[in-house]
Amino acid sequence: MSHRKITITLSSLLVFALHTWAQTPLQHQHPNLNLTVVDGAKNPELIPDSTAYRVWFVTVSLPPNAGEKERKFQQAHLSKLRLTSNLDYLQLLTILTGFKSKYLALIAQYNESAKAALPGIADQQSFLQQRDDLVSSTRAAIKAHLTSDSTIRIDAHVQGEKARIQIHTTGEARP
Repeated sequence: MSHRKITITLSSLLVFALHTWAQTPLQHQHPNLNLTVVDGAKNPELIPDSTAYRVWFVTVSLPPNAGEKERKFQQAHLSKLRLTSNLDYLQLLTILTGFKSKYLALIAQYNESAKAALPGIADQQSFLQQRDDLVSSTRAAIKAHLTSDSTIRIDAHVQGEKARIQIHTTGEARP
């Protein structure tokens, strides 16, 4: 066989192989993970307070550029608390605004560090600790700046919200 005919044959085989490979659906392999679900509707006591408060803070706090619809949403959620004074309501709004600002900055900081890090090497543990610290300091601010009656009402409400939370965790991969 001539050199040119071999080159054409190999080229044809390569094109055919690439075409066949491109038509073959890729199968994404997932390791068999041990998935655990904590359902607050069944076991609200298994939902940590810090998780319940974080979810509630994220839900009821507004981003800096919030529109009228978001403000009405916030007002509807906060009215369920039946706070005892307008001053407590205004203090809570200020605390929630501070929380959202810090929370968004924390996420932005983590995302930037993740882009700069090697793939899969972002410091997630540090982010989670900072996030938990923010939730803790926000709870402390509520306790320090609102009346004890309003603080009790907020806590009772957040404890009731645990029934709406599910936590999904994965364990180590199983063979």
